[in-house]
Amino acid sequence: MLAKTGLTLILSLSLLLVSCGERKNKADNEAAWQQARLENTVTGYRSYLNEYPTGKFANEAKERMETLSRDDGPYLVAKGRGTREAYETFLEKFPGHQREEEVLAILEDMEGELFDLLDRGKIEVTAVGNGIDKVVLNVRRLVDHEIKLIIPVGTTFIPEDDKVQNMVSIDESKVMVSTDKHTAVSVPVACSNMHLEVPLQKDKFTIQRSLHNIDLDRLLENLAEVEASFLVKQAAVWIVTDDANYAELGKIKIGGRTFQKTDMVLAMKLLDESGLDVTQKAIWRDRGKLLEGLGNQELKNWLVGK
Repeated sequence: MLAKTGLTLILSLSLLLVSCGERKNKADNEAAWQQARLENTVTGYRSYLNEYPTGKFANEAKERMETLSRDDGPYLVAKGRGTREAYETFLEKFPGHQREEEVLAILEDMEGELFDLLDRGKIEVTAVGNGIDKVVLNVRRLVDHEIKLIIPVGTTFIPEDDKVQNMVSIDESKVMVSTDKHTAVSVPVACSNMHLEVPLQKDKFTIQRSLHNIDLDRLLENLAEVEASFLVKQAAVWIVTDDANYAELGKIKIGGRTFQKTDMVLAMKLLDESGLDVTQKAIWRDRGKLLEGLGNQELKNWLVGK
C-alpha cells in the first residue's frame, strides 16, 4: 500500500513538473515573439525562428519576413538619412531585401576619387584661388547620400588667367560631403610657375589630373609621404618645374619667410629621394654657396658626398 502511494506521488510530481515546464516554455515563446514583433526586422523574426522553429508563431514569423523583404519603408528611412551608417544598418536588419543590391551599389558610391566621381556625375566642383599654398574647392553632391571625396596628390589647377600660377596638390585630401549644398574644401597645394602671380580668391581654375610632367609626378608621390615644411616642398616643386636656382629662390618671400639654405638643400634631397637626378638641376651648380654657413652637418655631408 505504501509503495503504491509513493508511486502515485512520484507520478503526480512528474506531471506537475512537466506542466510547469510547458508553461515556462510557452511564456518564453511568447516573450521571444513579442521581442521579435517589437524589433519588426528580418533578423528579429529570424532569431525567433532559430530558437522556436516549430513555435506557435513560426508561420506568422515567416510571413512577416517575406512581407518585410518587399516593404520599402525601412529602405526609405535609410535613404532619408543618407549616411553610410543608416544604409549598413538597413542591410544588417533586412538581409535579402529587394533593395539590397541597390543599397550595396550606393555604399560603393559613397567613396571615390575626385575625377571618378566627376566622370560619373556624382558631384559638381568649382575651384578658386586662396594664396600660394591653398586652393578652395566648392563641392556639391548630385546624389541623395553622403560622399567621401578623395582629392589625390598631383591634382592640378589651371587658372583662367594665364598671368596666374598653376597649382598642384601636394597631399591627399579627404572630405565628407554630407549635404546637397556647397561644401568648401581647402586643398594643400604648391605653385608650379614661380615667376607668375599668386592666385587670389577672384581667380578661377579648371581641374585636371596632372601636369603630365613625369618628374613632377614622381616628386609629388614622395612629398605626400614625407614630413617637411611647406617652404621645402615648394622649393622642391620649383626646382623640378622651373629649374629654380639659389638666387631665384633667395629672392622670394612666402608668408613673411624667405627660403633659407637649409630649405633649399632639404628640397634637393627630396628630389634625390624621389629618384630624380638633382645633379642635372641649375641649383646643383650653386652647392658651393649653399655649403657656406650651412648649419646642418647631416645636410653638409649629403651635399658633399653626393
